Amino acid sequence: MNQISYTCYLRVVRWLFCVQVLNDMLTQVARALLEADVNVRLVKQLRTNVRAVIDFDEMAAGLNKRKMIQSAVFKELVKLVDPGTDLSYLYPYDVCSL
Repeated sequence: MNQISYTCYLRVVRWLFCVQVLNDMLTQVARALLEADVNVRLVKQLRTNVRAVIDFDEMAAGLNKRKMIQSAVFKELVKLVDPGTDLSYLYPYDVCSL
């Protein structure tokens, strides 16, 4: 096996490992959300959005993939529970200062 094909083989193995880890992690998150009675459509949308954000092919070699996955999942979870409107008018006083 020459050096180029060995390097390509290693890249493919790393890529497959990262994809498998991502799929396993998304499965665990989906199970937890479904056990908490979150709508199936919302869980499916979360998984789709995280997969769209994470692209291992374009990710730089120096980036921490674990942190990138955590960040993407966190952002999607925030989107899931965020009403998308400013609710500060419901709380006219700063609760922390009371």
